[in-house]
Amino acid sequence: KIRGIWVNELGSSMNIKVAKNGTVSGNYTTAVSSNNEVLKSQVNGSVHMVDVDSGVIGFVVQWEYKKKGKTYYSVSSWSGIIEGNKMVTTWILTSYAKIKNSWKSTTINKDTFTKS
Repeated sequence: KIRGIWVNELGSSMNIKVAKNGTVSGNYTTAVSSNNEVLKSQVNGSVHMVDVDSGVIGFVVQWEYKKKGKTYYSVSSWSGIIEGNKMVTTWILTSYAKIKNSWKSTTINKDTFTKS
């Protein structure tokens, strides 16, 4: 039941499919980025359904983008609960930084996705 397109409150979307073993794969398109470009990337993760339309999910997206001639790298991870057509997640975004600056490399927040 979770296969298809999910859109969050900021307009970012993912189109996912789920294998019989619970592996999640697909594409993620962000509506927000630090360089104001639409970024697309692969999404990979897993889901454990506790019944037909409820379960827990975790997925990861790797990002690479250019800004002012420099390439930046980051990874976003989401973990959450699915109930019907809603997916409530907490995400963590980590951008590459030297270890001495790692304190400012991570952001944590929440997203609510709705199945379209």
